[in-house]
Amino acid sequence: MNAGNEPLSTALGMRIVIKNRSSGFGDVRRWGSLGWAIFVLGIGPLLQRNGLGVIFPAYAAAFILSAVLLIPVDDSTARNLPKETEKDTANVGYRRIAFTLIHNRGLLALFFSLLTWGIMNAGWRQFWQIYMDQLGAEKSLIAVGAMMGAAVEMPAMLWTDRWLKRFGARWALLAACLVDMVRLVVVLLFPFPATIVVVMGMGGIAFSLRTIGTVTYILERTPAVQFATMLAVFTVTLYNLIVILGAPISGIFFDKFGAYWLYGLGAVGSLFAWMILFYGDRGTKRLVGATQ
Repeated sequence: MNAGNEPLSTALGMRIVIKNRSSGFGDVRRWGSLGWAIFVLGIGPLLQRNGLGVIFPAYAAAFILSAVLLIPVDDSTARNLPKETEKDTANVGYRRIAFTLIHNRGLLALFFSLLTWGIMNAGWRQFWQIYMDQLGAEKSLIAVGAMMGAAVEMPAMLWTDRWLKRFGARWALLAACLVDMVRLVVVLLFPFPATIVVVMGMGGIAFSLRTIGTVTYILERTPAVQFATMLAVFTVTLYNLIVILGAPISGIFFDKFGAYWLYGLGAVGSLFAWMILFYGDRGTKRLVGATQ
């Protein structure tokens, strides 16, 4: 029942952004990064003091607080979308969503680009803490590595908004692939705990570019009435497909070759993802000026 929370929240955030036109989606999404950073710092002492059972009431309390904070948010902002994006409600439905995805070359390129990137990068993302432990890193340094990405995301989200206005969502996604490829190659060249902490910070830049870029890219190429459902396809369905396919492949690769070469696999996957999106989306048109 929680599967739709992320796409619905994103769709609502984008409606408000389009209505106000004073900022980008990164201005909204960055607060999630702040919440993650606070969580990483605070959950350790909380668990040590109260045990694992405290997670469940804390999780429920967070959902209740979120629901209360959403009460005054005006959902009628959907009516303030540009008129050229409004479509007849007959376009809503899984068949229409599938038709839009299959027949829109840009969306199809994004789908396979993210699928390739996700599967081939699942390994190091799953085992990087173990790899740092194998390299002799202290537990505190591993915790810093987990927080680094979220700390960088806060300013990177705002910077991504300006990037999108200047270059567009497509180039933000392509840049994310390049940043990932560079940082993974750095680990291959300098396999040290401190290096991994630094590249986790670089990951905050790649994450910001990919997250904000994906949402804007989909908005630019999807009829307005299909936007929330199309977001669910990419952020929920595709994400879980990556987990289903990538997790066992990563485990087998880890057992046979070790954690080090998972970074090489991820670098190759980032390159392939870049190529799929770059060549698959050449010449496609946007439906709306979402970044203007």
